[in-house]
Amino acid sequence: MAQELITETKLEVIPKLLKKSFYVEEIAEILELKVEQVREAIPNINRLKM
Repeated sequence: MAQELITETKLEVIPKLLKKSFYVEEIAEILELKVEQVREAIPNINRLKM
């Protein structure tokens, strides 16, 4: 449960880093996530903005 909360919090930071022009690979490294996790989160972010 705690790990899920940590991951969710990291995923919430992704839009801010994208806005600052960070590459997906950089975001994954900074947040200690897999590149694929970051890529999968991006469509969800775009959907939430609509």
